[in-house]
Amino acid sequence: MRKLITAIEQANPIHLFWLIVATSIVLAARMQTIQHGWINPDSVLYLEAAKLITIGDFGGAYNIFGWPFYALCIGLVSKVTGFAAHLSAQFLNMVFFGIATASFLKIIQLAGGKNLALFAGALLLFGNLYIVGDVLEMLMRDQGFWAFYLASLVFFIRFYQQNKVLDALLWQVTAILAVLFRIEAITFLLLLPLIFVFDMHESYKQRIIKLFNTYSISLLILAIIFIAIYTIPSLNIKSFGRLQEVFNTNLWDVFSNNLISRSSTMSTQVLGEYLEEYAIPGLLITFVYVIVVKNITTLGAVGVITAALHFKNRFSQMNSHVKSVLTAVSIICVMNMALIITKVFVLSSRYVVALTFILLIVSALYLGHLFNRAKDKKQTRTLTIVSIAIVVLCLSIIKNVLPKQAGYNYMQDAVAWVKNNQHDGTVFYEDARLRYYARAPFIGSGVFDWKAIKHNVSHNPKYDYLVINFGKEDQKKRDMLLQSLPQYQEIKRFYATKNKKYSAIYQIKSTQ
Repeated sequence: MRKLITAIEQANPIHLFWLIVATSIVLAARMQTIQHGWINPDSVLYLEAAKLITIGDFGGAYNIFGWPFYALCIGLVSKVTGFAAHLSAQFLNMVFFGIATASFLKIIQLAGGKNLALFAGALLLFGNLYIVGDVLEMLMRDQGFWAFYLASLVFFIRFYQQNKVLDALLWQVTAILAVLFRIEAITFLLLLPLIFVFDMHESYKQRIIKLFNTYSISLLILAIIFIAIYTIPSLNIKSFGRLQEVFNTNLWDVFSNNLISRSSTMSTQVLGEYLEEYAIPGLLITFVYVIVVKNITTLGAVGVITAALHFKNRFSQMNSHVKSVLTAVSIICVMNMALIITKVFVLSSRYVVALTFILLIVSALYLGHLFNRAKDKKQTRTLTIVSIAIVVLCLSIIKNVLPKQAGYNYMQDAVAWVKNNQHDGTVFYEDARLRYYARAPFIGSGVFDWKAIKHNVSHNPKYDYLVINFGKEDQKKRDMLLQSLPQYQEIKRFYATKNKKYSAIYQIKSTQ
């Protein structure tokens, strides 16, 4: 193990950097390969919108999804390369993860990390069971957000360190691109430059100049938007997609009313009259608990331990500018999570990843420090810890790249079976993904409820087959369906992994 650490330490930093980036692209390709065409439900929207963009129907694409930049990227790649939308999205997935990895490594370097920290960062990132094992395989906007979110931090840190205007402009361009992938990124664009307000080492004049440099493009774009709204009668804030969610005068009412209504339910139905005044504090404590647990789960065991050791030991081998920026970014990340969970009472782990990347950087710096200590023959305990960490992370990487279990592509298997056995019969596909796999016309996202299925099938008696998904809690849906459509009988099931979900195929009964 010491020989491996020594070899990595003595490697050419540039070669090591680009080797890790190249590995990340190969890893992204591998994650796509083992999917065998599987997509996330949201991916249907992006891919269908991209198909319309390739034929010039931008209005139709916007109607499918009102924040269409990712779909536009897919459509442009498809148009230029001639690739299908799905392959174009897979290509972008690889490119975006390569950019995200390069930016991740660059931040580690800017923070003072050397080869061992880069190697530690690669292990932590590639072995992350959520980022790589779960989200990377999906064709989602998230990869584009990761790429430009991390790239924007690179340029922001460089501007903070070197005060070059070009870096300030590049920070804004990349941050705006991150916003175009995920609207939540606008908080970084708007709030991160405020770090200069609290920089007591600079004069007031220098602070104002830095603020202007980091806001210049953003202010220009906002000015153009507001001028356009006030000069073109047909335009309003709704014309700019999800920006209306940010520049909404009733934003505070949305959050406060939602919190009050939920706390009222909690006080009356859970706590009762003697504890009702604790409803809001109880909800807020629950929110904090959810945020903490989500972050721990997403970060992973090795990341949690090394990050905790970093803070416990007050590890200070980090560039002061980088430390200030990462601290500010972490605060904004927590604020974003708090706003999201308060607004919708849901916190998907995907919204936690922005902070996970920051914690992985911190973890990489400390793990790199442990690698360096392990070279000393007297540090037997440290070598043992490092060896365990490497083994665990390597096993995690292997787990990430292993082929999927049987049943993973159960929906595609159901569609393939119908295609091979329908004998020119007509088919009704309940789920948007089923329709995508079958290359059926796009008629909306999501699934039909049982009443909608009954209505659709009853008014279209031409269907010879129905393909419908059921989850472990859908017995009532199944019973209602069978009672409402007695002319159909189940002929085949395809189960998902662990048999918790399945796609059922129904055939119309013979009248003979």
